[in-house]
Amino acid sequence: MVGKKLSVDIASWNTFWNYAALANTSVDTFYDMDTYAASYADFESALIYANSTLPCSKIGVALITQNVNTGSPLSYEEVEERFTLVESYGIRRIAIWDMPLPAYWWNRTSSFLNISLGGIPPLSLQGYTLTPTEFDANQTVDTTLNLSVKGGLPPYLYEVFLDGKMLFATTSPQTNFTLTLPLGALGVGDHTLSVAVTDQEDTTVRTPNKTIEMNPDPQITLHTANTTNNLTLGESVLLQVRVTGAHPHIRAHGT
Repeated sequence: MVGKKLSVDIASWNTFWNYAALANTSVDTFYDMDTYAASYADFESALIYANSTLPCSKIGVALITQNVNTGSPLSYEEVEERFTLVESYGIRRIAIWDMPLPAYWWNRTSSFLNISLGGIPPLSLQGYTLTPTEFDANQTVDTTLNLSVKGGLPPYLYEVFLDGKMLFATTSPQTNFTLTLPLGALGVGDHTLSVAVTDQEDTTVRTPNKTIEMNPDPQITLHTANTTNNLTLGESVLLQVRVTGAHPHIRAHGT
């Protein structure tokens, strides 16, 4: 058929579909229904089989929006890992069953199409540092955040969270983001800081938590180790200093 494209739905559970034989036909695309799988392991196994028997350029991956065993919708994480696997094989065609699609499906599909059609790469985290991260109690906390992302559609919304609560938000077209954060005097203990970055396609990547340590005030105890009696003039004594709390790099000065 001149000017026409032929696609066929196939599945290995029916012996009618001989993948090896189909690979030698002039069909343009084979949409593999084996990938309508409940578990990621079954999805991966089906994709490995299709990729080993069919030309990659002719493979279309069938995706389903719910777990075929339970009927529960696939989570964002489950959808993300399946798209990531498809992209790792260089496959450029997908078929989704069925409408309506949750918002995160549209976002991930848009990202996939950008890649498969040679468009912008997906948004990803490239680097993330926070320094310093250890302070003494009642010390004013000033720490510097450095973050870099790649891909996605700018400008980007950068949202900084302290202990799970929004601390700061700004929009920038830059993929490199540096910010000095005046956090004030935090309470003793560990605190977490993280960043969420969202592009114009509403794709969001999140950093791992960084821990900010606030050490308690130092407690200093002096005692003699070799005597419990009164000292006489000229007698030596071993004096021990015990320090608990505070930053471990503490300096002691004796007089």
